[in-house]
Amino acid sequence: MIEKQTTMRFRLLLILVSAMCNSSFGQKIALIDTKFKTPILFTDSVSVNQVSNALLPIRVDEFDTLNAHLEFIKKVLSEPKRSKMQSFELKTQTISISVSRIPMAYADRYIINMLSLNNGINATYNILRPESPNKDGVKRIEKFRKYIQSNTSLFGPPKAIEPKFYNVVVVSEK
Repeated sequence: MIEKQTTMRFRLLLILVSAMCNSSFGQKIALIDTKFKTPILFTDSVSVNQVSNALLPIRVDEFDTLNAHLEFIKKVLSEPKRSKMQSFELKTQTISISVSRIPMAYADRYIINMLSLNNGINATYNILRPESPNKDGVKRIEKFRKYIQSNTSLFGPPKAIEPKFYNVVVVSEK
């Protein structure tokens, strides 16, 4: 009987300690000002109010992957040749970047949107719209990356990561 009580107390203590550890070591989220005017804010959770004030939530541990994805998209936008992919997505755990190609006479145009999902709250950032030339997308990506790098002394240099493609639609040649 006494052994059962001791075991139950130990289990209860273990559950309480693990709950405290999990709550104090939550995912750190960076709130990016999509107008690039204010410094990055750090938080453990995201609110609707923050997202409605043009703050894009990005988990700190996903910056390396996001940086690799943005670098790849920048290369796609910089190349004048026609892409074989009609559309594709690049993903992290909480971010999805969708890229759709619009064939044009002299060079393809793209629709590029970034969707961030944290705490059940969606935030969208439009990287490139179809009416804008690709060079505007390259400038916007460079500005985004420069803003992150100038505000992220906590993160260290980005690691070399290769992007993985999801939901790829390939152009069929007839």
